[in-house]
Parts: sequence; C-alpha cells; structure tokens
Amino acid sequence: MKLDGQVIELVDLFDLIGQTSQMTELPVSEAKAHFSDVLRQVAAGEEIIVTRGVRKEAVAAIIPIEKYRMQKQRTLGALQHWGTITIEESWVMTEEDLLSS
Repeated sequence: MKLDGQVIELVDLFDLIGQTSQMTELPVSEAKAHFSDVLRQVAAGEEIIVTRGVRKEAVAAIIPIEKYRMQKQRTLGALQHWGTITIEESWVMTEEDLLSS
C-alpha cells in the first residue's frame, strides 16, 4: 500500500486496534469495514465479539465453525442437569436401529 509516495506494509487489523486477547472486541463499524480481515482472523482461530454504541454493548460473536459445531448440544429433558449429549450432524438413525435398541 502506498501512503504519501512511500510504500508501507499492511499491518494486521487487530495490531492496529491493540487487541491481543484470544477473544477480541470490535466495534460493528470496524467489523463491517474490515470484514474480510475479520474472517481471516476467525479462520485462524480468533474469536470476535462485535460491539455497538457508546457503551460498547456486545451484540454478536463470530467464532470458528469448528467451535460452533462442537457447541451444538441438546439437553436431555428431565435429565438436563445430569449431563449433555452432542449429536454429530452426520449421525443418522434408521427406523430399524431405533426399534432394535
């Protein structure tokens, strides 16, 4: 990138705003303006909290897809306080499997 005739190296967006933690907070305006950079950071494992307003209210989280898939859990009804079960998206149960168990 050139600035006033000088060639400068592009700096990582999150280095520019001084965020170093694993969970980065980013105003919605910055997330919108640099969305491709945000997606690159998320693909690399970063978790982004999008904030808005003067009070920087957290309104969304952008997380890696692997973490999202791992978090999809179902409660066990009456046993919900005893544990959780995670069902893989690729899991299939046939009627025969159900009746034979």
